[in-house]
Amino acid sequence: MSSRPPVRPTPLDKTIEPDLGTERIPKERYTSPEYARREWERMWTRVWLLAGREADVAAPGDWFTFDAKKGEVWWVDVWSHRLGVGSDPFLLVQRIKRNERGEVQSADAQA
Repeated sequence: MSSRPPVRPTPLDKTIEPDLGTERIPKERYTSPEYARREWERMWTRVWLLAGREADVAAPGDWFTFDAKKGEVWWVDVWSHRLGVGSDPFLLVQRIKRNERGEVQSADAQA
């Protein structure tokens, strides 16, 4: 089992603000399938994505969902344990699909 680096506190000092320019943002940035594809390839596949926070499941029985695409790899980390906060996590991964009649069906994913 690999060891993970220790949790570092969030920096509190303000960083230097980058010069973002003053030009208008082209509307294609929000409407172009090509722009979305490049953004996905060059950015979203290279950064951490947060599926949920402790506040999303604050009370016993709370739950949330998120969509994952076929072939994506997810690393689930229960931070409450690393932070010394008691919790009793349960993770259920299901594969959701529609049958030939269009009805939603779910099946527990097998590890």
